[in-house]
Amino acid sequence: VESFPVPGKIALYLEERSRPDANFSSDAGDTIGVRIGGAGSRVAVFYIPGCARIDAALRTRLADAACVLFDGTVYTDDEM
Repeated sequence: VESFPVPGKIALYLEERSRPDANFSSDAGDTIGVRIGGAGSRVAVFYIPGCARIDAALRTRLADAACVLFDGTVYTDDEM
């Protein structure tokens, strides 16, 4: 099992709607993904909850994934 940082965002209920200009992103490392696989094996399952966006580094990490469990709250038609 390996954990790694992913772009994150605080929970909606913690956002202050009265401050639309506030930065609601989390600090680096606050949100993590988890890779579950055998040591030295390229075959792995990824669990990534609460991810704010899919950046180039995350795309590269997931390229050969056997399965990805992803919180799709950032889903758009052309994102995945």
